[in-house]
Amino acid sequence: MGCGAGLSTAALAPLARQVFGLEPVPTMLAHRRTVAPHARFVIGQAERLPFTAGSFDLVTAAGSLNYADLSSALAEIARVLTLDGTFLLYDFSVGRRTVSGGELAGWFGAFEVNVDDAIARGACTAEQARDWCGETLRTVFANGEVTVVIPGYVATLARRAAPGSHSHPS
Repeated sequence: MGCGAGLSTAALAPLARQVFGLEPVPTMLAHRRTVAPHARFVIGQAERLPFTAGSFDLVTAAGSLNYADLSSALAEIARVLTLDGTFLLYDFSVGRRTVSGGELAGWFGAFEVNVDDAIARGACTAEQARDWCGETLRTVFANGEVTVVIPGYVATLARRAAPGSHSHPS
C-alpha cells in the first residue's frame, strides 16, 4: 500500500508468487516497469482497496498509512487479507544521527536554519549553499567515514484463527 516508485514492491517480488503495488498518485508509478518488472501495479487508495475479500496472504505498508484515514484503511486491510494473512507496517525516518554522536544532527539543524531559510528568501545562490555545505560538513567527516543511524520500526498484525477452524493460530 502506498508503493511509491515500487522499491519495496520489487524487494517482495522474489518472495511471492504474485506481487501487487498500490499507489494513489499515478505519476509515482512512472518507472514501475523498470523498478519492479515482475509486479503488477494498481492505482487506488488504502481506504477503498480495489481487491476482492480474502485475496492476500500479506499486505505491507511502508510510510504510507499516515496519509490515509487509519480506521478505513485498517478495515480494508482486514477485508482483503486471508484468514491466515498478515499485515506488516514498517517505516523509517531521516538519518540525522551517527553512531559516534550528534554532530550530523547539529549540522542538519544549522542547515535548516541557515541554508533552507536563505534559499527560500532568495538570500543565497545554489553555489553559496553548496560552499556552505562543503565547509561545514568537513567537521562532521573530519575522521573519515561516518556511520549514519536511520531509525525505523516494524509492526505486524495477524488474525487469530476462528475456533474450530483448521488454520494455525498466530
